[in-house]
Amino acid sequence: MGSYIGFYFAFPLFSTIFLNPDYHFLPPSFTPAQRSILLGLTYATYYVGAFIGTPIIGKLSDSLGKKLLISTTFLLVGIMYLFSALAIQFSSLSVLLVVRFFTGFFDGCYSLAYTTLIGMNKNSTDRVKNIEFWTSTVINIGWIIGSFVGWNLISHPSLPIYYLSIPFIGAALIYLSCAAMIFLYFKGPLQTNFNKFVFEKKLFCLGLNSFRHISLRPILISNTTLYAATFTFTSYIPIFLMKHYHFEPAVLAGVESFLSFSYCFAPFTFWIYAKYCSRKEVMCISAFGTAISLILFMTISFQGSLWLFLFMVSYFGAIGYSYSAFLVTDHAPIEEHGEALGVSQSLFILIEASVSFLCGLLAAIWLYLPLIVAVSCSLFSAFWIFNRLLAKAKPVLCYPK
Repeated sequence: MGSYIGFYFAFPLFSTIFLNPDYHFLPPSFTPAQRSILLGLTYATYYVGAFIGTPIIGKLSDSLGKKLLISTTFLLVGIMYLFSALAIQFSSLSVLLVVRFFTGFFDGCYSLAYTTLIGMNKNSTDRVKNIEFWTSTVINIGWIIGSFVGWNLISHPSLPIYYLSIPFIGAALIYLSCAAMIFLYFKGPLQTNFNKFVFEKKLFCLGLNSFRHISLRPILISNTTLYAATFTFTSYIPIFLMKHYHFEPAVLAGVESFLSFSYCFAPFTFWIYAKYCSRKEVMCISAFGTAISLILFMTISFQGSLWLFLFMVSYFGAIGYSYSAFLVTDHAPIEEHGEALGVSQSLFILIEASVSFLCGLLAAIWLYLPLIVAVSCSLFSAFWIFNRLLAKAKPVLCYPK
């Protein structure tokens, strides 16, 4: 929750700082197109850093211990946000780009904390009802609180630029507080045997290395295509609603809040799936549900039903996001949980960055094309995991004999 609050405190401010020439972060001679390009580059540096760093941090946690890595990476991200505040204060774009790369690199602490939580109480019958519920709930609470504060800060474009560095300082304090809490109160070993750790020459190829596990391949492929479907929806829906329904920005803000509500509602239904379905079956339900909801959203233009279909797409996407991580840990050896979930998260980040770029190009060809691509990805994910995982693949042992 702290990671999400800290991230969304600062994230909405970049567009204001870069695109509003009154802040003088960029030279006044820069055109709007140049400002947009540099804004996209700033976003991209974070995602590139996260794509590279997340599986590496996960691999290190398997060898050096999760408590040490979680507390250390939260600490380093907090320091990076302090450097971001300084870069904005002194209007240094080059420093900000470097700092954003390492912010993303060390922000694998989020997925590492998530991995640690879902690895607890492995044999407990209450695991799904408790851990999955609470992790999803606190993630969405962090998303709502952080985005609410962050987006409201940009409603005052006349503020001096040094005031806009305050959210970065706030994000830093949140991350530093999380690091202290993990170090002081997390009931786990500070470190494992350092002799177990071997620095691999191909450490930056961990994403490809994780496909060596036969049982993980269909899961990673299915997760990636489902991520593509859900991110296409969340990235493109504001553009679609503006062009198709002529929604004003104030209404779009209400849509964002409505989607957040459906994400918060999803954990309250986990007990139903836990009682009647396996996690693999839940992923199929999520993918099929996303596809059907998108089809209804595109074909039925009655505005009164719009909110129902928005809720359905967001709801099934929230279920898929939660259960995709659990499938990864169910089919990976326990000594490689950090690496496996780190790879899954890095694929998640890669898809997020790619879809953000491609949606605009697809929409330029045809207004409905991004949504059709999302439907295709959802259906592929459902059929792939049903045919390749349910029928053929068998889980590997999660605990040594």
